[in-house]
Amino acid sequence: QHRQLEVLRMMMDRELWQRMPVESIAPLALELRRAVESAGPSASSGSHHSLLNAGASSTADVSLADGGAASLPDPSSAAPSTSSVKEQSHMFCSWMARGNPFTETQDVEESREEPVQRETTRAAAYPDEDEEDEELHGDSIDEESQSVTKCRRKRANSISQTNAGGLSGSSPTVTAASVHVLRCLAEYIWLTKALGAGASMVFSAICHLFYCYFVYIFRTFGKPEALSKGSFDLTPRLQQTLTKLSANSAWAASGLGPQPSPGGAGPASDAHAITCSGNMYGLKERCVAAESLHTVAEELKRARPVLESHLGSGCQREVDLFYSRTVDAVEDLREHIYKEAACLLLNLHWLPDQVGDSEKIGSHKKYDRKEVGMQHNPWVDHLINELNQFIAKVMVSDVSQETIGLLWEYASQTIATTLVLGFARVRKCTEMGRACMTLDLQVIVQWLQSHMDIHGREPNLRIVDNYIKAFYVPDKDLVHWAMTHPEYTIEQIIALVNQIATAYNWKRSQRSEILAQIEEALR
Repeated sequence: QHRQLEVLRMMMDRELWQRMPVESIAPLALELRRAVESAGPSASSGSHHSLLNAGASSTADVSLADGGAASLPDPSSAAPSTSSVKEQSHMFCSWMARGNPFTETQDVEESREEPVQRETTRAAAYPDEDEEDEELHGDSIDEESQSVTKCRRKRANSISQTNAGGLSGSSPTVTAASVHVLRCLAEYIWLTKALGAGASMVFSAICHLFYCYFVYIFRTFGKPEALSKGSFDLTPRLQQTLTKLSANSAWAASGLGPQPSPGGAGPASDAHAITCSGNMYGLKERCVAAESLHTVAEELKRARPVLESHLGSGCQREVDLFYSRTVDAVEDLREHIYKEAACLLLNLHWLPDQVGDSEKIGSHKKYDRKEVGMQHNPWVDHLINELNQFIAKVMVSDVSQETIGLLWEYASQTIATTLVLGFARVRKCTEMGRACMTLDLQVIVQWLQSHMDIHGREPNLRIVDNYIKAFYVPDKDLVHWAMTHPEYTIEQIIALVNQIATAYNWKRSQRSEILAQIEEALR
């Protein structure tokens, strides 16, 4: 176990996070398939060795369909005899009769393509067959106009459709380090079959390999500061998992990530070179790392029934915890990595001060108006210029269209969060000023729609629109509104109440009473 961990760490320290060709992983896919689909716990360790080295013995006669085990040559023969040499010269005859075993994967892919071709032909022959009322598929209804909104956004996991099923997917993503993890997984599955219920240490080795790969990717491409208290950049499940691994993992003492060398070079400098701004913050490498982790997780899910049958009921709790807390948290980590990439590519640190009333940049009273202007505020043009730069960065990063669409989705979420932060910094705002906020937001939404619609996405800035419209909530309903909108921080809600109180000339006692009620309700 410790040797495999050290090998994995050395490989990841030198990992370039480049995607390996699909053709090169066909033997690995076959090896894992044999391990998962072979005979039950009665298989011996000898059969494990023979199957992993099928080209070196007469076990090549084993059927690929049933994955059956074959017997090893007689161990009493210390030296190969003349007859055994003749047999070895013909050990590939069975393969010549059966054909290439690796074409099985191609046959499976072709069989998957046939239904798609039939559906395409059917759609061309009957173009009006599936034309239903789109309102039946609406995702939301506008409260004011009662019109149905058709949402075209794809789910976050759409980018991994090519990785669906792990190595059996149409185009799985693997790296050199993930190949090592998967090879170890295949070997450990065979060991669990040989050891049976006493293979708890083998399952522990599987867990530690995945832990190290999981945490290393987070430390390289994630945001380590998100583990600090008070941060909401991680989902609760991911934060709990990473906190536990950072405290208990076998690599906790060594930092669980790229370590700097005394000379200033080494894994840490290599990781910095990958994620630097000159390399688009390692956008391409981030995608490969996240999707390779997803591929490993899919193979672990496929192997779960086999592991459970070999480990027995005594290890069921450990298996359930591993899969529910760590393997399932892969989706959360992928989302975090893509969000972090969108935040780095879209520089918005200046936006809250530009939107709000900031004295340090001489920007104030932009929403303290007595009439609605016909032009939007200058910060809108600055944001659009930043978005144009975002487009240029993404287009030169050599990533898939699915990744681009996902980055747009997370970029719109980042914009929404930043705009709420900026509007919360507005000190004085009138009803006319609130209308100006709506005008500024509409310009941004229309621009995003025109560019995101190409990738099948829609901007989701509803959190900003709700914050602007909350200005018109009656004072008696503000406490209820605050309790039913947990997406806003207590500071943003207090800023909203202060804006309302200033605009409608509340008494100081009324403001203090409502703020006290809100703080008590949200405590």
